[in-house]
Amino acid sequence: MKSKKVAIYVRYGKAAQKKNLDMELEAVVSKHKDWRVVGRYIDDGYSSRSSDRPELLRLEKDCTEGKVDIVCIKDIGNLTRDVLLFMRLNKLLREHNVDIYCYEGCFISFKNNFDDPCGIFN
Repeated sequence: MKSKKVAIYVRYGKAAQKKNLDMELEAVVSKHKDWRVVGRYIDDGYSSRSSDRPELLRLEKDCTEGKVDIVCIKDIGNLTRDVLLFMRLNKLLREHNVDIYCYEGCFISFKNNFDDPCGIFN
């Protein structure tokens, strides 16, 4: 079985928010035998509404280059709370067959049949 290339993305808006979330996500990924972490992307001190985050931009680039199959995040709000940015990211990930796995139980797959158990697009 081919392993899935997983990127861990974490955004800390304030110093008080730091809770080793990246380590929690590592533990989540380790439960999937066919998942392999290929990158860690940590934006520290950035608003969820900002699109000008160095690690988010690096993640986008890696997704377009085929280096990532799944982006593992805490929740959609950790990725972004800006609707337009979410739509842009959604389009980019869909075009490059990259799925989103939320730490808190959500999996969004853009491959084959659209799977949206979180109800984000319903």
